[in-house]
Amino acid sequence: TIVLSIHQPSANAMDLFDRVCYLSRGQQVYFGPGGDKSLEYFASHGYPCPDYVNPSDFFLTLINTEFRKEKVPTLEKLANA
Repeated sequence: TIVLSIHQPSANAMDLFDRVCYLSRGQQVYFGPGGDKSLEYFASHGYPCPDYVNPSDFFLTLINTEFRKEKVPTLEKLANA
């Protein structure tokens, strides 16, 4: 088992991860396969990644609560999915 933290990896690097874990405010928002599977998961919960957007930027913007007006509802929806 290898555990590491990478802040905003490239899309190519994201595709190399077997499993990823996204945390926000101490809550697990997602744990599962990386790459397209994580994009499919978020899309299935109403958060599709826009075309031409780096997935790591998309995930960071979505689950980062520091710079959002709507902070808690999105996080709670994903954490309880």
